[in-house]
Amino acid sequence: MPSYGPQWPGPMRILPSRNLPGLSDPEALGPRPLIPLILLAVAAGCDSSSSTEPDPPSTATLEILVQWDGEVEESLDVPGIDEAFLGSDSASIRLLRGATPVVETVVPFSPTSAAPIPVEVELQAQTEGLALTVELLGGPHRLFSGALDVELSLGESTQALVPLEPILTGLEPAAAVASGSEFTCALSEGGQLFCWGRTDLRRGEEDPETRTEPAPVTFWPRFIHVTAGDHHACALAGGGELYCWGWNGLGQLGDGTTTDRAEPTRVNGDHTFAAVDAGSLHTCAVTAGGAGLCWGGTSVHVEDFGGGMGYDLPDECPSIDAYHSTRCSMIPRPVDGGLSFSQISAGVMFSCGVTAGGTGYCWGWDRFSQLGVGADTVLAYGDPQPIAFDGSFQEVQAGGAFACGIDQA
Repeated sequence: MPSYGPQWPGPMRILPSRNLPGLSDPEALGPRPLIPLILLAVAAGCDSSSSTEPDPPSTATLEILVQWDGEVEESLDVPGIDEAFLGSDSASIRLLRGATPVVETVVPFSPTSAAPIPVEVELQAQTEGLALTVELLGGPHRLFSGALDVELSLGESTQALVPLEPILTGLEPAAAVASGSEFTCALSEGGQLFCWGRTDLRRGEEDPETRTEPAPVTFWPRFIHVTAGDHHACALAGGGELYCWGWNGLGQLGDGTTTDRAEPTRVNGDHTFAAVDAGSLHTCAVTAGGAGLCWGGTSVHVEDFGGGMGYDLPDECPSIDAYHSTRCSMIPRPVDGGLSFSQISAGVMFSCGVTAGGTGYCWGWDRFSQLGVGADTVLAYGDPQPIAFDGSFQEVQAGGAFACGIDQA
Protein backbone atom coordinates (compact mmCIF):
# COMPACT_ATOMS: atom_id res chain seq x y z
CA MET A 1 0.00 0.00 0.00
CA PRO A 2 1.34 3.50 -0.84
CA SER A 3 3.29 5.68 1.50
CA TYR A 4 3.86 9.31 1.00
CA GLY A 5 6.48 12.09 0.99
CA PRO A 6 6.37 15.20 3.14
CA GLN A 7 5.31 17.34 0.17
CA TRP A 8 1.77 16.16 -0.64
CA PRO A 9 0.94 16.91 -4.30
CA GLY A 10 -2.66 15.74 -4.31
CA PRO A 11 -5.59 18.18 -4.30
CA MET A 12 -8.01 18.46 -1.40
CA ARG A 13 -11.65 19.41 -1.67
CA ILE A 14 -14.71 19.80 0.51
CA LEU A 15 -17.50 17.45 -0.50
CA PRO A 16 -21.19 18.37 -0.24
CA SER A 17 -23.33 16.69 2.40
CA ARG A 18 -24.90 13.44 1.31
CA ASN A 19 -25.95 10.15 2.83
CA LEU A 20 -23.65 7.17 2.30
CA PRO A 21 -24.77 3.54 2.40
CA GLY A 22 -24.14 1.73 5.65
CA LEU A 23 -21.43 -0.85 6.03
CA SER A 24 -22.30 -4.54 5.88
CA ASP A 25 -21.27 -6.98 8.59
CA PRO A 26 -17.63 -7.93 7.83
CA GLU A 27 -17.93 -11.09 9.96
CA ALA A 28 -19.93 -12.75 7.15
CA LEU A 29 -16.68 -13.31 5.27
CA GLY A 30 -14.86 -15.49 7.76
CA PRO A 31 -11.07 -15.04 7.53
CA ARG A 32 -10.05 -11.65 6.20
CA PRO A 33 -7.00 -10.50 4.30
CA LEU A 34 -4.32 -8.43 5.98
CA ILE A 35 -6.07 -5.53 7.72
CA PRO A 36 -4.53 -2.15 6.95
CA LEU A 37 -4.01 0.41 9.69
CA ILE A 38 -3.97 4.18 9.35
CA LEU A 39 -1.92 6.22 11.81
CA LEU A 40 -3.31 9.70 12.34
CA ALA A 41 -1.10 12.42 13.80
CA VAL A 42 -2.98 15.66 14.53
CA ALA A 43 -1.07 18.93 14.60
CA ALA A 44 -2.28 22.54 14.74
CA GLY A 45 -2.53 24.68 11.61
CA CYS A 46 -2.84 28.47 11.26
CA ASP A 47 -4.55 30.92 8.97
CA SER A 48 -2.37 33.79 7.78
CA SER A 49 -3.73 37.33 8.16
CA SER A 50 -2.60 40.82 7.24
CA SER A 51 -3.54 42.19 10.69
CA THR A 52 -0.94 42.77 13.36
CA GLU A 53 -2.71 40.26 15.65
CA PRO A 54 -2.95 36.94 13.80
CA ASP A 55 -6.27 35.15 13.95
CA PRO A 56 -6.30 32.02 16.11
CA PRO A 57 -5.88 28.73 14.24
CA SER A 58 -9.11 27.24 12.90
CA THR A 59 -7.91 23.90 11.57
CA ALA A 60 -6.06 20.81 12.70
CA THR A 61 -3.88 18.78 10.36
CA LEU A 62 -4.24 15.00 10.33
CA GLU A 63 -1.08 13.38 9.05
CA ILE A 64 -2.19 10.02 7.69
CA LEU A 65 0.27 7.15 7.42
CA VAL A 66 -1.03 4.02 5.68
CA GLN A 67 0.20 0.70 7.05
CA TRP A 68 -0.28 -2.97 6.09
CA ASP A 69 0.09 -5.52 8.87
CA GLY A 70 1.89 -2.97 11.02
CA GLU A 71 4.63 -2.20 8.48
CA VAL A 72 4.83 0.94 6.35
CA GLU A 73 4.82 0.17 2.64
CA GLU A 74 6.30 2.35 -0.12
CA SER A 75 3.22 2.66 -2.33
CA LEU A 76 -0.54 2.21 -2.45
CA ASP A 77 -0.16 -0.57 -5.03
CA VAL A 78 -2.34 -3.51 -3.99
CA PRO A 79 -2.53 -6.89 -5.81
CA GLY A 80 -5.55 -6.93 -8.09
CA ILE A 81 -5.87 -3.14 -8.21
CA ASP A 82 -4.51 -1.14 -11.12
CA GLU A 83 -5.56 1.61 -13.54
CA ALA A 84 -7.50 -0.83 -15.74
CA PHE A 85 -9.62 -1.89 -12.76
CA LEU A 86 -10.05 1.53 -11.18
CA GLY A 87 -10.36 3.63 -14.32
CA SER A 88 -7.94 5.97 -12.54
CA ASP A 89 -4.30 6.22 -11.51
CA SER A 90 -5.05 7.24 -7.94
CA ALA A 91 -6.83 6.28 -4.74
CA SER A 92 -8.36 8.54 -2.07
CA ILE A 93 -8.43 9.01 1.69
CA ARG A 94 -11.81 10.32 2.84
CA LEU A 95 -12.89 11.56 6.27
CA LEU A 96 -16.54 11.73 7.36
CA ARG A 97 -18.34 13.26 10.32
CA GLY A 98 -21.31 10.99 10.74
CA ALA A 99 -22.59 10.44 7.21
CA THR A 100 -21.20 13.74 5.90
CA PRO A 101 -17.90 13.70 3.96
CA VAL A 102 -15.74 16.60 5.10
CA VAL A 103 -12.38 15.98 3.38
CA GLU A 104 -11.19 13.85 0.49
CA THR A 105 -7.51 13.71 -0.48
CA VAL A 106 -6.38 12.08 -3.71
CA VAL A 107 -3.52 9.59 -3.34
CA PRO A 108 -1.48 8.80 -6.49
CA PHE A 109 -0.43 5.17 -6.96
CA SER A 110 3.18 6.08 -7.80
CA PRO A 111 5.55 5.10 -4.96
CA THR A 112 6.83 7.93 -2.76
CA SER A 113 8.89 8.17 0.41
CA ALA A 114 7.37 6.81 3.61
CA ALA A 115 5.99 10.03 5.09
CA PRO A 116 2.52 11.08 6.32
CA ILE A 117 -0.20 12.64 4.16
CA PRO A 118 -1.42 15.94 5.67
CA VAL A 119 -5.20 16.52 5.70
CA GLU A 120 -6.67 19.71 7.20
CA VAL A 121 -9.86 19.46 9.27
CA GLU A 122 -11.73 22.52 10.53
CA LEU A 123 -12.61 22.65 14.22
CA GLN A 124 -15.62 24.45 15.63
CA ALA A 125 -14.03 25.17 18.99
CA GLN A 126 -10.66 25.38 20.76
CA THR A 127 -11.16 21.75 21.81
CA GLU A 128 -13.59 19.50 19.99
CA GLY A 129 -14.44 15.82 20.29
CA LEU A 130 -14.95 14.28 16.86
CA ALA A 131 -16.40 10.97 15.76
CA LEU A 132 -14.75 10.39 12.37
CA THR A 133 -14.93 7.67 9.77
CA VAL A 134 -11.78 7.10 7.72
CA GLU A 135 -12.30 5.52 4.29
CA LEU A 136 -9.80 4.29 1.72
CA LEU A 137 -11.19 4.44 -1.81
CA GLY A 138 -9.79 3.07 -5.06
CA GLY A 139 -11.28 4.93 -8.01
CA PRO A 140 -15.06 4.48 -7.65
CA HIS A 141 -14.72 1.62 -5.15
CA ARG A 142 -14.96 2.08 -1.37
CA LEU A 143 -12.41 -0.48 -0.13
CA PHE A 144 -11.78 -0.03 3.62
CA SER A 145 -13.33 1.89 6.49
CA GLY A 146 -12.60 2.50 10.17
CA ALA A 147 -14.12 4.53 13.01
CA LEU A 148 -12.21 7.03 15.18
CA ASP A 149 -13.32 8.91 18.29
CA VAL A 150 -10.77 11.59 19.12
CA GLU A 151 -10.61 14.91 20.99
CA LEU A 152 -8.65 17.53 19.06
CA SER A 153 -7.27 20.76 20.51
CA LEU A 154 -5.88 23.62 18.45
CA GLY A 155 -2.20 24.12 19.07
CA GLU A 156 -1.66 20.56 20.26
CA SER A 157 -0.72 17.27 18.59
CA THR A 158 -2.67 14.04 18.91
CA GLN A 159 -2.03 10.57 17.56
CA ALA A 160 -4.56 7.81 16.96
CA LEU A 161 -4.40 4.34 15.44
CA VAL A 162 -7.35 3.38 13.25
CA PRO A 163 -7.92 -0.27 12.17
CA LEU A 164 -9.70 -0.50 8.83
CA GLU A 165 -12.23 -3.21 7.91
CA PRO A 166 -13.21 -4.27 4.37
CA ILE A 167 -16.30 -2.50 3.03
CA LEU A 168 -18.71 -5.15 1.77
CA THR A 169 -21.17 -4.57 -1.04
CA GLY A 170 -24.24 -6.50 -2.04
CA LEU A 171 -24.41 -8.47 -5.27
CA GLU A 172 -26.91 -6.20 -6.99
CA PRO A 173 -26.34 -4.91 -9.54
CA ALA A 174 -24.41 -7.92 -10.85
CA ALA A 175 -21.74 -7.39 -13.50
CA ALA A 176 -21.10 -11.03 -14.53
CA VAL A 177 -22.57 -14.50 -13.89
CA ALA A 178 -21.11 -17.99 -14.50
CA SER A 179 -22.75 -21.39 -13.91
CA GLY A 180 -20.94 -24.65 -13.24
CA SER A 181 -22.19 -28.20 -12.79
CA GLU A 182 -23.86 -27.71 -9.39
CA PHE A 183 -23.09 -24.12 -8.47
CA THR A 184 -23.25 -20.52 -9.73
CA CYS A 185 -20.97 -17.53 -9.14
CA ALA A 186 -21.41 -13.84 -9.89
CA LEU A 187 -19.51 -10.58 -9.56
CA SER A 188 -20.90 -7.34 -8.22
CA GLU A 189 -20.16 -4.10 -10.05
CA GLY A 190 -17.61 -3.40 -7.32
CA GLY A 191 -15.72 -6.61 -8.17
CA GLN A 192 -16.73 -8.70 -5.16
CA LEU A 193 -17.30 -12.42 -5.70
CA PHE A 194 -20.47 -14.28 -4.63
CA CYS A 195 -21.39 -17.95 -5.12
CA TRP A 196 -24.33 -20.21 -4.27
CA GLY A 197 -25.43 -23.80 -4.76
CA ARG A 198 -22.90 -26.47 -3.85
CA THR A 199 -20.16 -24.98 -1.67
CA ASP A 200 -17.81 -28.01 -1.58
CA LEU A 201 -16.86 -28.53 -5.22
CA ARG A 202 -14.88 -31.71 -4.59
CA ARG A 203 -16.13 -34.75 -6.48
CA GLY A 204 -17.54 -37.76 -4.64
CA GLU A 205 -19.10 -35.92 -1.70
CA GLU A 206 -22.38 -37.71 -0.95
CA ASP A 207 -24.05 -34.90 1.01
CA PRO A 208 -22.31 -31.63 0.11
CA GLU A 209 -23.17 -28.37 1.83
CA THR A 210 -25.24 -25.97 -0.26
CA ARG A 211 -26.16 -22.29 -0.16
CA THR A 212 -29.64 -21.23 -1.17
CA GLU A 213 -28.68 -17.61 -1.87
CA PRO A 214 -25.56 -15.68 -2.92
CA ALA A 215 -22.86 -15.50 -0.26
CA PRO A 216 -19.52 -13.63 -0.45
CA VAL A 217 -16.55 -15.87 -1.21
CA THR A 218 -13.70 -13.46 -0.53
CA PHE A 219 -13.25 -9.73 -0.17
CA TRP A 220 -9.86 -9.47 -1.79
CA PRO A 221 -8.77 -9.16 -4.49
CA ARG A 222 -11.48 -7.42 -6.49
CA PHE A 223 -12.31 -9.30 -9.70
CA ILE A 224 -13.33 -8.28 -13.21
CA HIS A 225 -14.33 -11.69 -14.66
CA VAL A 226 -15.52 -15.08 -13.37
CA THR A 227 -15.86 -18.43 -15.18
CA ALA A 228 -17.15 -21.82 -13.99
CA GLY A 229 -16.27 -25.38 -15.07
CA ASP A 230 -17.85 -28.64 -13.93
CA HIS A 231 -16.38 -28.66 -10.43
CA HIS A 232 -14.03 -25.69 -10.40
CA ALA A 233 -14.14 -21.95 -11.02
CA CYS A 234 -11.66 -19.18 -11.83
CA ALA A 235 -11.75 -15.40 -11.46
CA LEU A 236 -9.55 -12.73 -13.05
CA ALA A 237 -8.39 -9.79 -10.93
CA GLY A 238 -7.95 -6.27 -12.26
CA GLY A 239 -4.16 -6.48 -12.27
CA GLY A 240 -4.13 -9.62 -14.46
CA GLU A 241 -3.73 -12.11 -11.60
CA LEU A 242 -5.75 -15.32 -11.96
CA TYR A 243 -7.29 -17.29 -9.09
CA CYS A 244 -9.01 -20.70 -9.21
CA TRP A 245 -10.71 -22.93 -6.63
CA GLY A 246 -12.68 -26.19 -6.33
CA TRP A 247 -11.80 -29.72 -7.43
CA ASN A 248 -8.16 -30.06 -8.53
CA GLY A 249 -7.74 -33.80 -9.10
CA LEU A 250 -6.36 -33.23 -12.62
CA GLY A 251 -4.47 -29.99 -11.98
CA GLN A 252 -7.22 -27.80 -13.46
CA LEU A 253 -6.62 -25.07 -10.86
CA GLY A 254 -3.13 -24.51 -12.26
CA ASP A 255 -1.38 -24.06 -8.90
CA GLY A 256 1.17 -26.82 -9.44
CA THR A 257 -0.66 -29.36 -7.25
CA THR A 258 -3.65 -31.71 -7.32
CA THR A 259 -4.93 -30.41 -3.97
CA ASP A 260 -8.55 -29.25 -3.85
CA ARG A 261 -9.01 -25.60 -2.84
CA ALA A 262 -11.99 -24.19 -0.96
CA GLU A 263 -10.93 -20.56 -1.57
CA PRO A 264 -9.54 -18.74 -4.62
CA THR A 265 -5.87 -19.70 -5.06
CA ARG A 266 -3.35 -17.91 -7.28
CA VAL A 267 -2.53 -19.71 -10.54
CA ASN A 268 1.13 -20.69 -10.88
CA GLY A 269 3.56 -18.52 -12.85
CA ASP A 270 4.40 -14.87 -13.36
CA HIS A 271 1.67 -14.30 -15.94
CA THR A 272 -0.50 -11.25 -16.59
CA PHE A 273 -3.79 -12.65 -17.85
CA ALA A 274 -6.36 -10.89 -20.03
CA ALA A 275 -9.01 -13.65 -20.39
CA VAL A 276 -9.83 -17.07 -18.92
CA ASP A 277 -12.35 -19.87 -19.48
CA ALA A 278 -12.94 -22.94 -17.30
CA GLY A 279 -13.82 -26.15 -19.10
CA SER A 280 -15.01 -29.53 -17.88
CA LEU A 281 -11.63 -30.92 -16.77
CA HIS A 282 -9.22 -28.19 -17.86
CA THR A 283 -8.79 -24.41 -18.02
CA CYS A 284 -7.47 -22.10 -20.75
CA ALA A 285 -6.45 -18.44 -20.63
CA VAL A 286 -4.95 -15.68 -22.75
CA THR A 287 -2.13 -13.50 -21.44
CA ALA A 288 -1.88 -9.75 -21.96
CA GLY A 289 0.63 -10.50 -24.73
CA GLY A 290 -1.77 -12.85 -26.58
CA ALA A 291 -0.24 -16.19 -25.58
CA GLY A 292 -2.71 -19.07 -25.24
CA LEU A 293 -2.15 -21.20 -22.12
CA CYS A 294 -4.02 -24.31 -20.96
CA TRP A 295 -3.75 -26.71 -18.02
CA GLY A 296 -5.64 -29.58 -16.39
CA GLY A 297 -6.55 -33.10 -17.48
CA THR A 298 -8.69 -35.22 -19.76
CA SER A 299 -10.04 -38.75 -20.31
CA VAL A 300 -8.00 -41.79 -21.23
CA HIS A 301 -9.59 -41.73 -24.71
CA VAL A 302 -7.81 -38.57 -25.86
CA GLU A 303 -4.80 -38.35 -23.55
CA ASP A 304 -2.45 -38.99 -26.48
CA PHE A 305 -3.82 -35.84 -28.15
CA GLY A 306 -3.52 -33.47 -25.19
CA GLY A 307 -7.21 -33.57 -24.33
CA GLY A 308 -7.83 -29.92 -25.22
CA MET A 309 -4.59 -28.52 -23.81
CA GLY A 310 -2.96 -28.25 -27.24
CA TYR A 311 0.29 -30.00 -26.24
CA ASP A 312 1.55 -33.36 -24.94
CA LEU A 313 0.63 -33.73 -21.27
CA PRO A 314 3.86 -33.81 -19.21
CA ASP A 315 2.71 -34.40 -15.61
CA GLU A 316 1.50 -37.45 -13.69
CA CYS A 317 -1.72 -36.97 -11.72
CA PRO A 318 -3.19 -39.43 -9.18
CA SER A 319 -5.39 -42.20 -10.54
CA ILE A 320 -9.07 -41.30 -10.07
CA ASP A 321 -10.96 -43.98 -11.97
CA ALA A 322 -10.88 -45.88 -15.26
CA TYR A 323 -12.25 -42.89 -17.20
CA HIS A 324 -9.87 -40.10 -16.18
CA SER A 325 -6.32 -40.06 -17.47
CA THR A 326 -3.37 -39.93 -15.09
CA ARG A 327 -1.57 -37.66 -17.56
CA CYS A 328 -2.20 -33.98 -16.95
CA SER A 329 -0.66 -30.51 -16.70
CA MET A 330 -0.68 -28.92 -13.26
CA ILE A 331 0.58 -25.50 -14.40
CA PRO A 332 -0.22 -23.22 -17.36
CA ARG A 333 1.68 -24.17 -20.50
CA PRO A 334 1.53 -22.62 -24.00
CA VAL A 335 -0.66 -24.10 -26.72
CA ASP A 336 1.41 -25.48 -29.60
CA GLY A 337 1.65 -23.48 -32.80
CA GLY A 338 2.85 -20.10 -31.53
CA LEU A 339 -0.49 -18.41 -32.29
CA SER A 340 -1.45 -15.06 -30.77
CA PHE A 341 -4.99 -15.22 -29.37
CA SER A 342 -7.51 -12.53 -28.50
CA GLN A 343 -9.99 -15.02 -26.99
CA ILE A 344 -10.01 -18.66 -25.89
CA SER A 345 -12.62 -21.16 -24.69
CA ALA A 346 -12.35 -24.53 -22.90
CA GLY A 347 -15.04 -27.16 -23.47
CA VAL A 348 -15.27 -30.90 -22.74
CA MET A 349 -11.85 -32.27 -23.73
CA PHE A 350 -11.45 -29.72 -26.52
CA SER A 351 -10.74 -26.01 -26.81
CA CYS A 352 -11.16 -23.22 -29.33
CA GLY A 353 -9.68 -19.77 -29.76
CA VAL A 354 -9.67 -16.72 -32.01
CA THR A 355 -6.46 -15.04 -33.14
CA ALA A 356 -5.90 -11.30 -33.23
CA GLY A 357 -6.66 -11.44 -36.96
CA GLY A 358 -10.04 -13.14 -36.45
CA THR A 359 -9.10 -16.69 -37.50
CA GLY A 360 -10.78 -19.42 -35.45
CA TYR A 361 -8.91 -22.54 -34.28
CA CYS A 362 -9.97 -25.63 -32.32
CA TRP A 363 -8.05 -28.61 -30.92
CA GLY A 364 -8.66 -31.74 -28.85
CA TRP A 365 -11.55 -34.24 -28.97
CA ASP A 366 -13.32 -34.35 -32.37
CA ARG A 367 -15.54 -37.44 -32.17
CA PHE A 368 -18.61 -35.40 -33.19
CA SER A 369 -16.83 -32.93 -35.53
CA GLN A 370 -17.01 -30.27 -32.82
CA LEU A 371 -13.71 -28.79 -33.96
CA GLY A 372 -15.30 -27.66 -37.24
CA VAL A 373 -12.24 -28.43 -39.34
CA GLY A 374 -14.32 -29.60 -42.34
CA ALA A 375 -12.55 -32.96 -42.65
CA ASP A 376 -13.66 -36.54 -42.08
CA THR A 377 -14.31 -37.22 -38.42
CA VAL A 378 -11.25 -38.32 -36.46
CA LEU A 379 -10.92 -38.97 -32.77
CA ALA A 380 -8.85 -35.91 -31.89
CA TYR A 381 -6.28 -33.33 -32.98
CA GLY A 382 -3.37 -32.57 -30.70
CA ASP A 383 -2.63 -29.03 -31.94
CA PRO A 384 -4.79 -26.11 -33.15
CA GLN A 385 -6.64 -26.67 -36.44
CA PRO A 386 -8.22 -23.81 -38.43
CA ILE A 387 -12.01 -23.77 -38.44
CA ALA A 388 -13.45 -24.25 -41.93
CA PHE A 389 -15.00 -20.79 -42.21
CA ASP A 390 -14.30 -18.16 -44.86
CA GLY A 391 -15.03 -15.16 -42.65
CA SER A 392 -13.51 -13.80 -39.47
CA PHE A 393 -14.63 -14.49 -35.91
CA GLN A 394 -15.18 -12.18 -32.99
CA GLU A 395 -15.56 -15.09 -30.58
CA VAL A 396 -15.81 -18.90 -30.49
CA GLN A 397 -17.21 -20.86 -27.54
CA ALA A 398 -16.50 -24.57 -26.90
CA GLY A 399 -19.34 -26.58 -25.35
CA GLY A 400 -19.90 -30.26 -24.57
CA ALA A 401 -19.67 -31.84 -28.04
CA PHE A 402 -20.26 -28.71 -30.13
CA ALA A 403 -18.94 -25.20 -30.65
CA CYS A 404 -20.51 -21.89 -31.68
CA GLY A 405 -18.99 -18.65 -32.99
CA ILE A 406 -19.86 -15.03 -33.70
CA ASP A 407 -18.50 -13.62 -36.94
CA GLN A 408 -17.19 -10.14 -37.58
CA ALA A 409 -20.16 -8.89 -39.57
